[in-house]
Amino acid sequence: MPRAIITVDLGYGDSGKGTVVDALVRKFNAGLVVRFNGGAQCGHNVVTDEGMHHEFSQVGSGTFAGAKTLLSKHVLVNPLDMMLEAAALQSKLGVNPILQKMFVDNRALVTTPYHVALNRIREMARTKRNGSCGRGIRETVVYAENNPLSTVHVGDLTDYEKLHSKLAIMSIKTHYAALEVAPNPTPEMMPLFDLFKQDVRALTRRFQIASTQFNIVSPERAAEMMLKEHYLIFEAAQGVLLDQHHGFRPHITKSSCTNVNALDILNEVGFTGEKFTLGIARTYMTKHGAGPFPTEDEDLTEQLPDPFNVYNDWQQNFRVGYLDIVALKYAVECTDGIDGLAVTHVDVAERFPTWKSAIHYQRPDFSTYTLRKLDGSRDKQEAMTREMMQVKCNSVYVGGKQVPSFMAAALGAPLILTSAGMMPKHKRFLNNL
Repeated sequence: MPRAIITVDLGYGDSGKGTVVDALVRKFNAGLVVRFNGGAQCGHNVVTDEGMHHEFSQVGSGTFAGAKTLLSKHVLVNPLDMMLEAAALQSKLGVNPILQKMFVDNRALVTTPYHVALNRIREMARTKRNGSCGRGIRETVVYAENNPLSTVHVGDLTDYEKLHSKLAIMSIKTHYAALEVAPNPTPEMMPLFDLFKQDVRALTRRFQIASTQFNIVSPERAAEMMLKEHYLIFEAAQGVLLDQHHGFRPHITKSSCTNVNALDILNEVGFTGEKFTLGIARTYMTKHGAGPFPTEDEDLTEQLPDPFNVYNDWQQNFRVGYLDIVALKYAVECTDGIDGLAVTHVDVAERFPTWKSAIHYQRPDFSTYTLRKLDGSRDKQEAMTREMMQVKCNSVYVGGKQVPSFMAAALGAPLILTSAGMMPKHKRFLNNL
């Protein structure tokens, strides 16, 4: 029977999705990785046993293992960034061919330089940062919601006149939006404002050239590709605690980070095989950027530097905290349960005789605060954020080597995989999928 394995990051992102996807592709000799949310802001690091490393953004994390990539209708596609990523893989790492193995649903939204510029201007104008990646994700979605007639989809990239017309309108509308956000631009903003004035014809040509380098497919062709695979690996982006409906607003992504998009895709194509949701979590918590983080620990932040996650101009600090079972349980609830658990960074916990984990939240008045799945309303999400900014944690200590089994028991799911490092040789499958 065909199987679809859907990966879901149960944290704030950075839980090791890329290296888990690579391991799944290798174990099952899977031929296709399907991206089902997010966009070019992803940074999924994969290292082969030979030491080859790449931070995958739009190209699927199963590439080193030989899998093709399908960017589904739910992915925000930046064709210009995709060209840069493919060039890096080919010139620096000698991985060929890249773009011949890239397939993109023609319904996917296109992120343009206008979206990126507006995103960065909006973030620079804030008195307090939201934690945006500065890659135009929110702006792409919001623009599409408000301006459907001038929204660019991947299928538009092959029609010069249609594409040029849409980009011309978009350049004006996003420029006005940027002036509303920053009527008195700072000197640092001016290079971003200049992007709205670039030659639309030149940008149209750049997009058209890019579109000839990868495979644009119809929904029917995408379905055909998926249905012929015995194992389908779905690669998630971001984390459930950043989900647009379940995260701590305003510190969220404009994307659904649970398994909902993957299930929508499988239902749309008429998939009749088994659907398996694999939750992924570190043995400790991490967060890039602003927002509530109850278990944040300055000592752990110093002790556990991450070479792949450092300070950047947009998300700013990379924060580290001890394990938070309360938040992970909430993520599982928002995903409507998981079928199995993959625990990464087990080598970190094993270095310590005991490992700290939050098991309850406590308000300032000493009452218990419990996270509950919301209906997605803005007011409730903002109220949840205010509560989370004030809670303290009641914690327990478990043996460092017992952390993965402790997490699996707490989250009510079998432990499927543990990862003690970046390479495939560091992965251990403990139960059959």
